[in-house]
Amino acid sequence: MKLPMTILGILMFLMVAPANLRGQQSNSSNEKAITHLRVDITLTEYDSDKKISSLPYAIYTAAPYQQGPASLRMGVRVPVSSGTGNSFTYMDVGTEIDCFAKPLDNGSYDLILSVKRSSIYNAPHEGTESQGIRALPDAPVVRNFNSRFDLSLRDGETKEGTSAADPLNGHMLKISVTLHVMK
Repeated sequence: MKLPMTILGILMFLMVAPANLRGQQSNSSNEKAITHLRVDITLTEYDSDKKISSLPYAIYTAAPYQQGPASLRMGVRVPVSSGTGNSFTYMDVGTEIDCFAKPLDNGSYDLILSVKRSSIYNAPHEGTESQGIRALPDAPVVRNFNSRFDLSLRDGETKEGTSAADPLNGHMLKISVTLHVMK
């Protein structure tokens, strides 16, 4: 009696196991393949045609994104006078970048980028008024730049994401983005 039960058990196992394997294979084939990307972002500041600074950043992400944006934070805490005696507080200045990536049907990737940049600018005594904005002499000015934009890029392609003029000194800040598919 034991032998037929054992044979019946083996037959049932052989019938059920391939069905389970087929189910697992179909689940994994339904999932989209994840592609890893490196996104190079360069913030370049110009005074007319003269390049003043160029700050490169690289952020790694996956397409399609799974758990939210890839994030990069780089900055410093700067002491700022609180206006009474020798007391001061600290202010965060620097760059914050968030990046979402989504594959498109044509082999390119849709990148949604958010860039925030703040910096301290010591205004000179003269020539500090522009567009109706006047800085106090010897007082630091905190510059802020915020942009959210969407680009479609292929592997190795570079595009300008956005640009803006500083209202105090007229300097242009331009953001360029290059996509690299990791292999």
